[in-house]
Amino acid sequence: MDRAAFIVQFPEFAKTQATVVNAFLAAAELEIDREVWAEKGDQGQAYLAAHKLALSPYGNAAQMVFTKPKEGAHGDTSYGVHYDSLVMQVASGFRVA
Repeated sequence: MDRAAFIVQFPEFAKTQATVVNAFLAAAELEIDREVWAEKGDQGQAYLAAHKLALSPYGNAAQMVFTKPKEGAHGDTSYGVHYDSLVMQVASGFRVA
């Protein structure tokens, strides 16, 4: 996913420097196995990058972090909650190669 597509989905990060957004997209890409995620790979990358941005000083300043964390590994932000839901979708069930 590129920055332009990311900003369409998450316009709240439009004022964040392009280099910062690209760095977080690249970091999230490293954690997404495209063979496992298949057609949901871009969404996983986007929500994980948004979650990481929200936890960064940029997001903390914008008060994007929940005051009371939700359940789940990434439950500190709404992006992380959605990412955890995507993880369950791509990780559950059987796979046929």
